[in-house]
Amino acid sequence: MKIVVSDTNILIDLIDLELLDVFFELPLEITTTDLVIYELDEIKQAKIFAAALHDKIEILESTEWQLNKVRKIYDENSGISLTDSQVFYFAIEKRAILLSGDGNLRRFAKKRGLEVRGIIWVFDLLEKNKILSPRILSEKMKDLLEINNRLPQEECRKRIQKWKKF
Repeated sequence: MKIVVSDTNILIDLIDLELLDVFFELPLEITTTDLVIYELDEIKQAKIFAAALHDKIEILESTEWQLNKVRKIYDENSGISLTDSQVFYFAIEKRAILLSGDGNLRRFAKKRGLEVRGIIWVFDLLEKNKILSPRILSEKMKDLLEINNRLPQEECRKRIQKWKKF
């Protein structure tokens, strides 16, 4: 089973789209970090903590030694936050896929050989694993474009058109 380390923006989009529960149905070992959780508002935190209680997501916490490594990554690389540095660190440590929509973090991680995926990949997996119907995926992708203007518009529109046909 593939391990993913999720950044904040992915969890926010999934929660806002009411897709968090279906995300946990994917054949993935889903993790995030304590710093990611701190970036969420209380309602979103509660949803992640509830999922963690049911073993649907693991919240990774840095030891003091690990936090020193994370701080070193942060100090040596402008353009990525401390939270970005932590999810990057754990993705390397766990040999995991980094799940993020943050452009700076994605470029940083790809340059260092990490597999990086985003929310569109999650949608593709939901289709591939037949977790959501194409019609629902099309509607949710439209909703996603309304709440997240940083996505590759053309890629999203292609999927909307493809899924709309069903």
